[in-house]
Amino acid sequence: DGKLARLLKSSKYLEDIIEGQRSEKVKEGVGYNAVPPLAADLYLSPKKDLSWTGLPEFMDDTVTDYS
Repeated sequence: DGKLARLLKSSKYLEDIIEGQRSEKVKEGVGYNAVPPLAADLYLSPKKDLSWTGLPEFMDDTVTDYS
């Protein structure tokens, strides 16, 4: 009976220690422990299509006659 009481007391003590390690915001369930979103500078605006600005000998001929 004494071993069971000590085990329950130790278990409660361990739960209290673990609970004390958690921040208040996590306890409230706000979600601050979730993975943060990527930094805003990773969302770059689309760049101008530079595929037609290469050297003339590497450009494809443009089709102008569809007959």
